[in-house]
Amino acid sequence: MTAQLDAPVIRKPHARTSHTRPTPPAPRSPRVETSGVDNVVTALAVACVEILQGRRSASTLVRWATPELIDRLRTFAQVRTKLARTRPAPAARISPGAIRVCHLNPNVVEASVNIMSPDRRRAVALRLESTSGRWILHELVIV
Repeated sequence: MTAQLDAPVIRKPHARTSHTRPTPPAPRSPRVETSGVDNVVTALAVACVEILQGRRSASTLVRWATPELIDRLRTFAQVRTKLARTRPAPAARISPGAIRVCHLNPNVVEASVNIMSPDRRRAVALRLESTSGRWILHELVIV
């Protein structure tokens, strides 16, 4: 038997012309700096999860959250303490994971943070508003 060899394919090189230029990229919209708010969002998300676990007092967020939200956190923590059959386990390492920040306008930010602990992962959604140069937590959802 004889093997049939395929002929090599020869392609012409692309012709370059001097009159064509690459199209410049479209101008980007100005990016809002988020590094400062990222740190605030991460710290608040971790603190809120620790409050709900009974490892931290809700009063630690007095400067960072609205009074209504602090009352909700206190109430939930009290109910959790009453329903818990045992005391909270020794402090487990809680670490933040991925974070997403969306600037709705220069003074309002919505963010989500994944919070990881050895036994569970949680998603935390936050809404912060800038008041007098400080970010204040107005809404919180933990799943």
